[in-house]
Amino acid sequence: MNTKGNIAQNIDIKASNRQIVIIFAMIMILIIALSVTYTHVGLRNAEESSEKMSELVSGYVEGSLEAPIQSAMFATKIMSTDGKLLSWLRNEKRRYRDVASEALLLEYLRKYSEYSDCVYAFLASAQTNAYYSTETNGFYCEMSEDNPNNKWFYGFLEGEEDYMIDIKFDNENGKEEFYTYTDYKVRDSSGKIVAVVGLCFIVKDIIPDVSSDEPDGIKMQIWIMDQDGKAVYSSEYCDSREYNLFNDGFLKEYDSSVLNKEGKVLIRLKQAESCRIRYIGSADKYIVVHTSTEGIAGNERKNLIIMVIISVIVVFLVMLVVFRILNKYQREIIRYLTIQKDMLETDALTGVYSRHAYNSVLNSFGDMQEVPGELVVIELDINGLKAVNDNLGHEAGDELICGAAHCIQSVFGGHGKCYRVGGDEFVVVMNIDKNLLLPLIKKLDDAINSWRGQIAKSLSISYGYAAAADNEDISVEKLINYADKMMYENKKKYYRNHEHDRRNHESM
Repeated sequence: MNTKGNIAQNIDIKASNRQIVIIFAMIMILIIALSVTYTHVGLRNAEESSEKMSELVSGYVEGSLEAPIQSAMFATKIMSTDGKLLSWLRNEKRRYRDVASEALLLEYLRKYSEYSDCVYAFLASAQTNAYYSTETNGFYCEMSEDNPNNKWFYGFLEGEEDYMIDIKFDNENGKEEFYTYTDYKVRDSSGKIVAVVGLCFIVKDIIPDVSSDEPDGIKMQIWIMDQDGKAVYSSEYCDSREYNLFNDGFLKEYDSSVLNKEGKVLIRLKQAESCRIRYIGSADKYIVVHTSTEGIAGNERKNLIIMVIISVIVVFLVMLVVFRILNKYQREIIRYLTIQKDMLETDALTGVYSRHAYNSVLNSFGDMQEVPGELVVIELDINGLKAVNDNLGHEAGDELICGAAHCIQSVFGGHGKCYRVGGDEFVVVMNIDKNLLLPLIKKLDDAINSWRGQIAKSLSISYGYAAAADNEDISVEKLINYADKMMYENKKKYYRNHEHDRRNHESM
């Protein structure tokens, strides 16, 4: 019984519920942390995939351009040492057209054009500023420094390099074609520059169709630019307008110092965006592959939100079910403990409060040195209970105990609590005006004198009382001792008047 009483006292349903909420909150935090980690890993994998793809694409573009450029460089070098061309240049003194002479030159140029499988071959004279080409079956013009289209020629003559590679992009007729121009200086026996020879190639399909290979959410752009950032080609802007990546594009926060002619450069511009730059040495150009995984990042963020919402709903529903089950279980426990508590605090025979309840009241006062001024304690003891049990039986003794409890409860129950603290012992604890005490004692005497039982015909009770109002600065313990002392004095007086001791007294 005491163990169950301790359970009833110590159980804390609210604390238990708080612990459950904390557990579910920790589960929720764990789910969110795992979701964020999963999203972060997904984004990182997408970035790595895009970087690998940009590496493959830039390598493919470089390989596609390098082959024709190397072939053209080899062919133009042979052209620059061709004896027939050098002989023709030595005799090329005129500033007027010579059809026969031009026909001979075009025959030489056409031979190299066919040999190299290029679009056309050309020769620009440094002596007469004449330009000859196999394009459209023969072409002649006189170049001028004032003509913007001829700046390449005069700039090349002033430079120190023997080679010049140029790349131009043409999107006419809906076909993406790259024109590569490979120019080589022709010198006479004294080393003087007498002409520039060159070949023009059309390179098709150097830009792979990455749109079909792009994973969902990855966007890729391919650029070819020069040292200054000027775009020669852009998969984003397929027109001929000028566009500078350092001034207008995604590299505007950088300058040419990020370029590296000795290798590849990977720049992570911001989260979910990067670009890879690869140098094409033969063309002195840079391939820039710009990738963005913002689409994947957006999808991952959306999935994260959906995952968190679903997790919250699932955890909430599970928590709701758990709470319903626990509440039902807790209600059963509370009902059981309430019954146990009532059994502990109620005397089974008389229905008044038990010794356990009385101890709880005493504990509630604790170590208080002073008690409330209206506190009254009454100690009561049935006279002759043992003799009744011995002579009339325990049934008569129980009747006597119940009769005493009834009398005490009927008088004091409306003012305080009545406790059965032993076989024949009772205690009343009240908070009343001390002026009401004696009238209540008179009512108790009347109730005792008028009581009649079925077996035991009369009832006698000795009692003692003490009021805190009559004793300043008194503790509960002393108050009980005063009442107890008075009760025992009255009990001795009772037995002395009836000439019996407590062990052989017979109830009247």
